[in-house]
Amino acid sequence: MTRWLFIGSVYPTSWEARFDAQIYPTIHVQRSLLAAMSRKGWKPDAILTTPPVRLFPKDRFQWFSNDLEGYVEGYPNTPLVPLGWNNLEPLKTIGIAGQLKRYISSWCRIVRSEGGNPKLFVYNLGPTHEQGGFLAGISRSLSLPVIPLVTDLDFAGKGKWSPSTWRFRWQVRLLDVAEKIAALNPNVLEEFGLNKPKLHLPGIAPDQPFFKKLLKIPTRKFGTEPITFLYSGSLNRPRGIVRLLEAFERINSDKVRLRITGKGPEEGLVRDAAAKHPNIEYCGYLETEEERLHAIEGADVLVNPHEIDTPEARYLFPSKLAEYMASGRLVVSSLLSGMAAFPLEEMILYKEDSSEAFADAMTKAVDMGPAKRVEKGRRTRDWARTHFDWDRIAGDLIEFLEEKERVIGLATDATENK
Repeated sequence: MTRWLFIGSVYPTSWEARFDAQIYPTIHVQRSLLAAMSRKGWKPDAILTTPPVRLFPKDRFQWFSNDLEGYVEGYPNTPLVPLGWNNLEPLKTIGIAGQLKRYISSWCRIVRSEGGNPKLFVYNLGPTHEQGGFLAGISRSLSLPVIPLVTDLDFAGKGKWSPSTWRFRWQVRLLDVAEKIAALNPNVLEEFGLNKPKLHLPGIAPDQPFFKKLLKIPTRKFGTEPITFLYSGSLNRPRGIVRLLEAFERINSDKVRLRITGKGPEEGLVRDAAAKHPNIEYCGYLETEEERLHAIEGADVLVNPHEIDTPEARYLFPSKLAEYMASGRLVVSSLLSGMAAFPLEEMILYKEDSSEAFADAMTKAVDMGPAKRVEKGRRTRDWARTHFDWDRIAGDLIEFLEEKERVIGLATDATENK
């Protein structure tokens, strides 16, 4: 009988106030994933994780106990094992690795003595990306099968001898020893899957409750007002905010309004553009779900100008697009490798990093008739409702974890997109 450990960075809601924690999308993903897997009957022996403590000196120096109360949704009786002792690097990373080694070794001996077959299911590369190399060593030393679900990877760096390149190589050692690999971005499977069994998941919606609210937003009513484009996300160059502003200058601005929400290093540039151009509106960082829903409900077209050729794009999954697609609005986006399973024909896409290409894509959205925009948004929403459903994803993943021989390739949903 196969017995499992889950290793990730998930933590219960009861820890949020205790550690004054900011909830990142990766935490929403793991909570939704585990809750759905629990509904499907998958039960690990324990969940190994880390407390959400920021590093010293960004936060005060802290020691924290390895005996913290709380449980993850769906697993009230499953031990939740916090790893690490303090928030000072490199002691934090080394401490997590040491505790992983001791706990996994002990658990592995017990399971095998009871006639069980121990395996590890790892979210991404472990509690932090740096744990990938340590987990690879643990897996080898114990002859312990490990299966990661990869949502994103760091990029490899610009040179053979750069520190970021060596850091990347250390992290992806886990993929070298993995028994199987599941991933959201097909580049991960193509470059690290080799002849391993592999599963390409079409995508995920990180915050499932918010995703369900987006599915219920009424269809946009078109009137005589300018067409409203909305960008919502980080205000930095890789995410494409500079290109978006440049592209806006190239289109007929009398027909369009551009709204921008978010925060980041290019916020000053956005504020300057809004002050200069009457049809650009900067709405600041939206704190609440209600504000985010209201912003999306008031948009006709949602834009994702993420850079294509930037190294960060090679292994990422554009999770923001899951929310965009659920909204029932037309999506204008750069074509990223993580979109391979999406209904691309229902979006307006551009394939090169230039403000001209993005302006052309925005112009196509402007020139498209209102009825066609609504219809494309509706079909995209219908696809998202099915393919980003966590119960479906959990079912596919559990089947993959438990199968021994079947290889699930990159074309999982290819026939559905024809």
